[in-house]
Order: sequence, then structure tokens, then C-alpha cells
Amino acid sequence: MSVEMRRKCGAARAQVRFRIREELERRSLTMTALAEQIGVCNQAVSNTVNGRLHSPRVLQALRDVGVPEKYLFDPAKVCAKGADATEGKVA
Repeated sequence: MSVEMRRKCGAARAQVRFRIREELERRSLTMTALAEQIGVCNQAVSNTVNGRLHSPRVLQALRDVGVPEKYLFDPAKVCAKGADATEGKVA
């Protein structure tokens, strides 16, 4: 996985960070509560949601609580789909 791909995924996730937070709110969760559930610090969740980090543990937890895959821009999954998976309309 290239550095450029990780950067693009992070930028795309940063654009939809409020959608991710809306999804958490629908489930009565905060980023801090999610961090406590999965045993990581709240900065790890915040940095992942904001696109600065690509924590597989946090991304999987977001999937598990029901955040749609289209908002996650997981570099591990995007690599399987191809380089242009992060282009186009995001939300």
C-alpha cells in the first residue's frame, strides 16, 4: 500500500468525518465511548475519523457499530478495489 494511497484515503475520510460522527450519534455513541469499548485512547478514534490515522482496530469498530463502508475509506480495502476508488463524489 503506497503512501499516496494512504494520503488519499485519509483526505477522503476527513471530508466525511461529520457523516461518521452523525452515524455514531444515531447509535448514541461518542468517539470517546467507542474508544472505551475497543480499548484504545480517544485520540486514536479521533485521528482515525479525521483521516490522520488508519487504525484497523478503529475502522473495524466503526464497521461493527454500523458506519457505512462508503465513509471509511480504509486503505486496506481501497487497495483491493483500485486506485480510483477514492475519486469522485464522497457523500
